[in-house]
Amino acid sequence: AKRYGAEPKAEDEGPSAAALLDAGLAKAKAENKAVFVSFGAPWCGWCKTLDAYHARPAVADALGKHLVFVKIAVEEHAGGQKLYDK
Repeated sequence: AKRYGAEPKAEDEGPSAAALLDAGLAKAKAENKAVFVSFGAPWCGWCKTLDAYHARPAVADALGKHLVFVKIAVEEHAGGQKLYDK
């Protein structure tokens, strides 16, 4: 099982944590919104609970008017743990 602190392996390639954050910040600026950054891991039960809550249509509609969501998986997005540690 993976644990916090593990950086992604080469086969886990995808967008880096920094790229996800930069894209979210740019979108928020363009839409005049705030950014909600959440960090998680596949084994994190509370992370899944938060994701399910944000996915509810009423919640997504209400919060989406004011926020841009950026979800960073610390073990899947390169640099995720380092960004989390900041």
